Amino acid sequence: MGVRRIGFGPWAGFHQQALKPGFHWSLPLASYTTIHLIPSTVQSVKLSRASGASKDEFGPVAVQTANGAQVIVDATALVRFVSEPKSSGDQTVSGGPVDLIESVGREQSDWFRWIKRNVEDELKRALGSLSTAEFYNPDLRDHGQVRTAEKKVAEVLAPYGIELVSLLLGRYIYEAEEINQAIARKNLQDQEERLNTTRGNFAEVAAQLRQREADLDAQIKTLAVEGETNALVIRSEGDLYETQMRAKGELLVAQASAKSDAMRSEALSSGPGSDVYVARQLAPILSALKGGLITDLDPFDLKALIERLGVDPADGENRAGVVDAN
Repeated sequence: MGVRRIGFGPWAGFHQQALKPGFHWSLPLASYTTIHLIPSTVQSVKLSRASGASKDEFGPVAVQTANGAQVIVDATALVRFVSEPKSSGDQTVSGGPVDLIESVGREQSDWFRWIKRNVEDELKRALGSLSTAEFYNPDLRDHGQVRTAEKKVAEVLAPYGIELVSLLLGRYIYEAEEINQAIARKNLQDQEERLNTTRGNFAEVAAQLRQREADLDAQIKTLAVEGETNALVIRSEGDLYETQMRAKGELLVAQASAKSDAMRSEALSSGPGSDVYVARQLAPILSALKGGLITDLDPFDLKALIERLGVDPADGENRAGVVDAN
């Protein structure tokens, strides 16, 4: 974006509204108009030991802790230049590009140096309230004092048309080597403690797992035995039921056979046509007799048949059912 400046005449001075990217009129003769360019993208202002010689890179911040230790801190401020002033009601929330040029400077190097100075001041003030031990605590350092410094820097930059996007803390070291070594030992000790704690927790979980496996194995074996026992019981009950049903069936068959024999005996002894039936049954037997001849035999004359066989007719009548049964 750009800010137009008219050098003389009735409209002399800076225009309050920034020019958007594109083509704009200009009268370079006699410096009547000048356009100052301002980047509209996010810019980074680096305060680092690895900084070069560019306009947006500066040396680190030297912070003195509450107990006198010196800490060298790397930090980065991400900023954006606003295109026009912002207000909320009657209160100005943020200035615009004209405030930046008139109050801070016309060159980018001026803006970045001014931002660097405010960031450095606020970081020294905020982090300097921590002791050496507290500086090592990330909650107190990053989530506490760095956020406090970020808020203060944003309040300082806003009236000049600069929006602070974020304030980032990078690497830091203590100036005294013995402190750095103590921190390294402390880090190693903390890591060893976490490692031992993790190992203990792992061993405890492994023991619980083995106990759980043993319990489950015992339950599986118990269930297997119970299953086999239940199977034996069920098979025994099935065999018993089969035996009972088979015996009951045989009993019913025997009863039915006895009843059938009784009904047949009754029919042969007293029923009509019984003598004819007996004769028909004896006919095959007579044809199978050996040792003599039987002639002039009427198979339907039961009485004559009995007499020829040498049996008393009266006795034959009483034993007619026996002859059939045998």
